Amino acid sequence: MLRETAEVAKPVVDPLVSQRPVDKELSRKSEPPREIPIAPTARVEEHLVSLLTPMSREAEQYRALRLRVEELHRETNHTVVGVTSPQARDGKTLTTVNLAGALAQAPEARVLIVDLDLRRSTVPERLGLEGSRGPGVVGAILDHGLVLKDVVEPCRPSTSPSFARAGNLCAL
Repeated sequence: MLRETAEVAKPVVDPLVSQRPVDKELSRKSEPPREIPIAPTARVEEHLVSLLTPMSREAEQYRALRLRVEELHRETNHTVVGVTSPQARDGKTLTTVNLAGALAQAPEARVLIVDLDLRRSTVPERLGLEGSRGPGVVGAILDHGLVLKDVVEPCRPSTSPSFARAGNLCAL
């Protein structure tokens, strides 16, 4: 948290926590990813291994990243993790949801994915949360009467993180 204007000018010294290795099989555009049903009305993308098969070998890389994030939290008391990249289709959503799923496995964990992509959000579809529900983060910013519970949705399965949609400026 920034407390003074001068802090904005300070260089960021936190190390890069992790870099997702490029998996040629996952990045192929030839066929869309297969989805695995986990509820009658929801289909979560199969690459979200931390949600679907949390003890699998594939989910291990996200559990390792979770340990690093938890270690940084203990050392610095940071509570927010941002996942970013300058390009589209770099795996930001995949990494975000899988890391959130891994973090949510910890006892007493409360994890919230906040989607701030107003143009090309894919998080709701990947989580099986289709259709626009509620005002989203944009609505909460513009309507001071809304509270967090008005914009947060539970994900499936029930052990997953919660989710706040970006929202839509046009819908307000």
